[in-house]
Amino acid sequence: MHISLNVALMFSITLVSSANAQTKDGAPSLSGRVTSQPLPKTWTIDRKLTEVQVPAIIFDDVPLRKAISELRQKAYEADVTEPDAKKRGINIVIKLDDTMGIDRIVSVHLRKGSLRLALEDLATAAKLKVKVEPYAVAFVPLSEQTDPLVTKEYLSPGDFFRSIQKKAGEAPPPSAKEILTSHGIQFPNGASAAVLPSGKLVVRNTEANLKAIEELMDRQAAQSDH
Repeated sequence: MHISLNVALMFSITLVSSANAQTKDGAPSLSGRVTSQPLPKTWTIDRKLTEVQVPAIIFDDVPLRKAISELRQKAYEADVTEPDAKKRGINIVIKLDDTMGIDRIVSVHLRKGSLRLALEDLATAAKLKVKVEPYAVAFVPLSEQTDPLVTKEYLSPGDFFRSIQKKAGEAPPPSAKEILTSHGIQFPNGASAAVLPSGKLVVRNTEANLKAIEELMDRQAAQSDH
């Protein structure tokens, strides 16, 4: 099902400020977008991943759990700027089930440098990837969504999605997420889209998918001007 956005275009995809700001060419601007940052609890870990410098480490046919344990210890020893010994280093976990080879063996030469670089090299050797979470760094499958989710608010009139839903003539009408999905926007785990009673559209998604939403809006707004 592909849900038309034409009705909504009568508002020129009015996800703009109440002043209806315009660009120099007269097209509606997107200055009404309000961006909030990714979960702030990841900030401390992100900082340590960059600032903590670990020595070169060689692992030859070592169980992944053992390699992680040693790297965790090296990170603790190298976290010299943290005055509280209990907060030094970072927690590193493996998020795999038994069918994914949790006891896999790795061979890798970790280069001297940032903890982030060491973790990424180890994850590559294990055919996994790194995911930064609020309280730990996790080794997860390559298929796992690891891009941080960002929330953006669009100062849109309530009619924006309600008009589309009414035209669709379905019961129940399609949600904001379903409408965007029908236009090719992806919603990974934890992503969402909703229209609040105030008429504000709130979308939580990856930066790449938010960009795709905004490009869709810009295209539809341009078409409505012709």
